Amino acid sequence: CGNFSGMLVAHELAHQWFGDHVTCRTWSNIFVNEGMASYSEDLFYDHFNSHFGMLEDIRQKQSSVLSYDTGTIFCPDTSTEARIFDSRLSYDKGACVLHTLRFVVNNDSLFFTAYRLYQQQLADSTGTIDDFKNSFISVLGTTVNGINLDTFFNQWYYQQGFPLYKVSWNQTGSSLAVKIIQTTAVPSSVSLFQLPIDLVFTTTAGDTAIRILNNADTQYYYVTIPDSITTFYFDPNYWLIYKLNGPITHDLTLINTGISMVQSQRPVIAPNPSNGNWQITGLGAEAELALFDINGKTVWHNKTYASIGTIPGTDLPAGMYFLRISGGNAAPVFEKLIKD
Repeated sequence: CGNFSGMLVAHELAHQWFGDHVTCRTWSNIFVNEGMASYSEDLFYDHFNSHFGMLEDIRQKQSSVLSYDTGTIFCPDTSTEARIFDSRLSYDKGACVLHTLRFVVNNDSLFFTAYRLYQQQLADSTGTIDDFKNSFISVLGTTVNGINLDTFFNQWYYQQGFPLYKVSWNQTGSSLAVKIIQTTAVPSSVSLFQLPIDLVFTTTAGDTAIRILNNADTQYYYVTIPDSITTFYFDPNYWLIYKLNGPITHDLTLINTGISMVQSQRPVIAPNPSNGNWQITGLGAEAELALFDINGKTVWHNKTYASIGTIPGTDLPAGMYFLRISGGNAAPVFEKLIKD
């Protein structure tokens, strides 16, 4: 192999599971060998070296994927060795999409449980991308954190391209508005990628992190942040494969064109801060509520058909949380909740 670097050794050792214990059923499914072994390099580096170094490697793999718009992880042409073992698609894109899938699941225990289930169910046999998908559906169900896994696998493994985001924001007082417009690199293949996105705002009092769900080509997000924003970070931990369609812009018109409309729909939450549950009134006829911790992890969600509801907080640790209120055709609204 020419060298014995840690990353290479980790890759080849991973083939004992992804390639030997379970190997690809056809060359078209080479991802289940090479994509998984490639992501094992990053899992190794994250555990034994540094998280920063792992992110740098992921960043390089993503740059490789983004160097061309076209190409799928699934290999439709098995007559050419170079296409089967394409470093950009079978290796780099395979690893990066696993990294994104881990972000979508947002629970390492469940993510690696699905990994192990794939090995257990297909031990000493062969597997496909669909087999791998079905392991995740067995553990997580068909939908996880608002993302349909059939759609996710179809878009990222069998279709081409990646999202292009145009992002703008504005803050007036404690009201923050963010606008995201998504187009795609190959719209004839995928017109919209549905993905969560991490947004981090550096303020005069520290960092505020929220996780949003982008599931429309144009969306507005409204958040209450009492401190002045100095810096806006989009996907700061490199979970996603994407390009920004221009720089992130500070658009002074956003609050004027959007926030007043949303405020008229805003429910009332009290008490806030609370040492137990929060009560919410003024909900729409059909509202979906989701509560996230400061790291963007979903800690509670519910659909209600009443105008009044309870947000459970008694068993939550003290700290800051974000409530997403969505439903109907209105843009999601975010409120900051404090648990004493």
